[in-house]
Amino acid sequence: MQDVELRDCSLDDIVFSKSDLSALRVPKISADRIEFLSCRMSGIQIYEATLKDLLFKDTKLDLANFRFSKLKNVVFEDCALNEADFAGVEFNNTRFINCELDGADFSNTEITKLDLRTSSLLNIKGISSLKGAIISPTQLIVIAPQLANEIGLVVQD
Repeated sequence: MQDVELRDCSLDDIVFSKSDLSALRVPKISADRIEFLSCRMSGIQIYEATLKDLLFKDTKLDLANFRFSKLKNVVFEDCALNEADFAGVEFNNTRFINCELDGADFSNTEITKLDLRTSSLLNIKGISSLKGAIISPTQLIVIAPQLANEIGLVVQD
């Protein structure tokens, strides 16, 4: 979908299956009860959006831009979200299940409920903004050096 933009629109009750929505620009949309199944959405621009009751399953969302969006009851399952931009996002009951979030940006997020327990969190940005997120003990070990660096801890022997 080259050079397509849908701005300030509302999308409800839709299922996208095996669709290629890469590089689609949908700023400031409202989306409710939508499923994205086995889709390609790399580089999608979905910033300043209101997303409610969405499912992204087995979908490629690398380099996706969700900046300043509101996500409520959203599930990402088995998705690639490497280097996705979630800066300024409000997460309310959002789950990432078995997702790749390597290099994703979570700067300045607001979290009511965010479950990251089964996802890869290598080299994420804005790690100190994940206050209140749920992670596993194994993930804590992986992100501890990043967290220490971001908050300015000095670790010495």
